[in-house]
Amino acid sequence: MLGLADTNENDQQAVYIEFKETLERNEAGWYQAGLPWKGSHPALPTNELGSKKRLGHLIRRLKKNDLYEEYNEIIEEQLQQGIIEAAPEVPTRNEFYIPHKAVVKKEAESTKVRIVYDASAREDATKPSLNDCLHPGPPLQNQLWDILVKSRFNPVLLTGDLRKAFLQIRIRQEERDSLRFHCKEPNSEELKVYRFTRALFGLTSSSFLLAGVLNHHLDSWKDRYPELTKELREGLYVDDLMTGGTTVEETAGKKVMVSEVFEDATFSIHKWHSNAKELEGDGESSAENLTYAKHQLGGVEPGGKLLGLPWDRDGDTFSVRVTVKDCTTKREILSEIAKVYDPLGIPSPVLLVPKLLYRDICDGKISWDGQLPEPLLNQWKVWQSSLTEEITVPRPLAPYRIAVTAIELHSFGDASSRGVCAAVYAVVYQGDEVTQGLVCAKSRIAKRNLTIPRLELVAGHMAVNLVSNVARVLSDF
Repeated sequence: MLGLADTNENDQQAVYIEFKETLERNEAGWYQAGLPWKGSHPALPTNELGSKKRLGHLIRRLKKNDLYEEYNEIIEEQLQQGIIEAAPEVPTRNEFYIPHKAVVKKEAESTKVRIVYDASAREDATKPSLNDCLHPGPPLQNQLWDILVKSRFNPVLLTGDLRKAFLQIRIRQEERDSLRFHCKEPNSEELKVYRFTRALFGLTSSSFLLAGVLNHHLDSWKDRYPELTKELREGLYVDDLMTGGTTVEETAGKKVMVSEVFEDATFSIHKWHSNAKELEGDGESSAENLTYAKHQLGGVEPGGKLLGLPWDRDGDTFSVRVTVKDCTTKREILSEIAKVYDPLGIPSPVLLVPKLLYRDICDGKISWDGQLPEPLLNQWKVWQSSLTEEITVPRPLAPYRIAVTAIELHSFGDASSRGVCAAVYAVVYQGDEVTQGLVCAKSRIAKRNLTIPRLELVAGHMAVNLVSNVARVLSDF
């Protein structure tokens, strides 16, 4: 009646607006944010007993694997860097103790330990966790698919990682007691209580806080570098950065400006990688220094990765791995199919075969761990034997270091009684040079009881959607 609309308490845009209103910046350049608490979240228990119990289990495992000293050194280093601090005896506002554990990745040279914090831990099944009480925030990060498609049209590609990006964001002092944790030094019985001063791995809102800070910071630079800040905003995937240009000289200039922009907010960029060796930076690749995005997308690759896809920078190609193991059950087959990481649909025709086989297995009403009949097993083995270890394609569809003058997109769709598919090809003009290649593809099992004309319509719809998305991503070219 008053012309005012009620706001849903879970309205994530309202969360973002409040975040921007309360974001603070120090004279040194770093940003400080509050945690996005749900307005009517249930009372948050301390989880103190659960944290102590899990610490006891953790210490026994660390001693057994001779990792206790290394684990403690990480905590001591964080204390010296101000990432954590001693918690006061009397807490302010919400008090919560976050359990933690060691994740071990054995690399060629040494064993690397990473500490992971479990903000989803509950005091008991009826009580909320810290993550239950926090808003995840709106999805501010870019779509991985968009960045990969765009990367294929840069003759010179440059990637970098924001070093320990989450830990550059300070948390307001009055909210830090919800980020407490217990620890003990080796050869000591004293139980110490620390709390985080920064955003950390494990919080449901960490990705939102990072993206919100980066968006705000890029806004502050857009008057000075309007084109660059737009490119950076569209080339960030959590804490991984992708940019590029037509020539090495142009991209080298961007590299300098990118470093300037992020250093202004105390973010540093490391592990610069490029198909142009002149632009390569430091070669850090240890598991300890992996960004959040790389942890999610598969970690270290000897030749490098491009948002999870193996990237051979010397040959400037990327690959999709389709190697699978011998399988005898429905569960194993589904697991192997799901392991193939294929964001652009490059091996779509190859992957349609096991999907059809899986549907046949489901039609047979075979239990998850029941032995597959011989005919189905033979189909799996035939498909498995037909695979190559990798399917490799050129990364650049604009391979010449000449400005792109025009791009034509051609989309195709087709259907049969077993499957439907769509593919988008690009014809790229660079001066007198013309390059043609597959941009992306998609396939799916045909729905039963549909006529071929109807399935053709489905394929046409897929083709239009796919080319529309590619055209949207390339709108600036």
